[in-house]
Amino acid sequence: MANKPQLYQNWRDLLFLHWEWDADVIQMTLPPGLQVDLFDGKAYLAVVPFTMCDLRPRGFPSAPGVSNFCELNLRTYVIDEKGRNGVWFYSLEADSWISVKIANWFFHLPYRYSKLMREDYDREIYYEAIARRDTERVLMEHRFEKPQNLHTAEEGSLEFFLVERYRLFAYHAKSRKLLTGAITHKPYEIAAAKVDKWTKQMHVLNGFEAPQRDPDFAHYSPGVDVSLFSIEDA
Repeated sequence: MANKPQLYQNWRDLLFLHWEWDADVIQMTLPPGLQVDLFDGKAYLAVVPFTMCDLRPRGFPSAPGVSNFCELNLRTYVIDEKGRNGVWFYSLEADSWISVKIANWFFHLPYRYSKLMREDYDREIYYEAIARRDTERVLMEHRFEKPQNLHTAEEGSLEFFLVERYRLFAYHAKSRKLLTGAITHKPYEIAAAKVDKWTKQMHVLNGFEAPQRDPDFAHYSPGVDVSLFSIEDA
């Protein structure tokens, strides 16, 4: 990681909702070169709403209307042929069409423009996303309490496996190349979250069956400051 970070961003008020999922089902969705990453033989899908702040390239300030927006993603955990583990994103909904275009063009990540909003109620946070697929408008809602008694995940624990990921993967369909980028940030401060409302549409929009149960694990983090290195061939 001798090169310098190319992109800086701050992730704030994250909610991690995790479901145990059939590893074979996830494997069928992955591009060549990636295997589903398991913890004690189990695979996971995660829905993560959060607030993006101060998104900016190296050497440039953040820009009003571009650098701050809400985001909602569906992800799983993978490992490549070199043994590097990281995150695979199925879709990333974002409330900034310029940022969506840039992310699609330069990073080959599956960003989509959706209308998202955030509301704060004392110690609760509410995220709402309205995604458009063809002519259909899909509403997604997440409401949760901000817990106290934050801690960092112990290395080797399930919590660490689920939240501490320092690499992303993407796939360039035209060249049929697997791409990757390293990420750095301080360890998350997290706590178990009480979730009052969640919706299933992110799974369905990405070709998965709707979960028939509440998330197996829910965590909150106030956030981290993040540095993203260049996207390169994996």
